[in-house]
Amino acid sequence: MACLLNINTRTSNVYFCVENRAESWVESGCAFVRWVQPPTADAVRSLNDQFDAVFSDPEPIVYMARVESTPRFPDQETRRLMAESVTRYPFLRIAVLFEEQGFVASIIRSVNTAIMQLSGGSVPQRMFSKPELAIAWLEEARAGSGSVFREFLRRADESALQPRKE
Repeated sequence: MACLLNINTRTSNVYFCVENRAESWVESGCAFVRWVQPPTADAVRSLNDQFDAVFSDPEPIVYMARVESTPRFPDQETRRLMAESVTRYPFLRIAVLFEEQGFVASIIRSVNTAIMQLSGGSVPQRMFSKPELAIAWLEEARAGSGSVFREFLRRADESALQPRKE
């Protein structure tokens, strides 16, 4: 269940949050999801419901997910729904941003990279530790997306939606 859906038709700017786990901004063929809690099957379903409403136009999308909590390996149902999402929408590229530093964070990025590569599919996906590297990679696929993603990251940094203890 989404806690907010705000569509500004004047700017084609869309904001919504999902079960206090994630929030998302969509604008100009760019989609950004900030996960403040690990994804669950219900949260992914809610996010997909919101994306269905927003992505009725088959315009190709560049997508960035920013993971802010220490990721836990999602259960089988959540993984299945996330994999379906990759083929459900017209993604050009998917960047996953996990900014934590250190040995454990590096292992997490490596494991996730391997999972992305093994999952197959035709959508290029990559893990990043630095926002500017993710932005540059997405901008290769969609010119002009860099400024949109920088704005999304600024909004995420200013957001009142904060990680919470489970």
